[in-house]
Amino acid sequence: MGSIGFEYFTSVSDNWSLSFASEAIYSDDYQTNTNNNPIGVQDTFWRINARASLSSNDGKWDLAFIGRNLDDELYQGGTADKPGAPGGLDAFGGVVRDRQMIFQVKYAM
Repeated sequence: MGSIGFEYFTSVSDNWSLSFASEAIYSDDYQTNTNNNPIGVQDTFWRINARASLSSNDGKWDLAFIGRNLDDELYQGGTADKPGAPGGLDAFGGVVRDRQMIFQVKYAM
């Protein structure tokens, strides 16, 4: 597992600043099943996150557009053997959230 990212800031006026940030997160294959069932192996994948924001220099306002898992990578968070499955070759589990797009407004008094 590893990651790489960047963050860039620039002033757009005396009162406002823009920032851009992104990160790429790599995950090697791993076992999601507590019984090491081969069906529970999650293959290698990448996730891409990003954020763009407009902020007041006095710290009162922050308007941001945030994207998580932008490449819409679906991956397993955990699995368990399905009771009664023939040969133990069936499992159930859940995937972690897919792509998320968020608009965030912050105001500090």
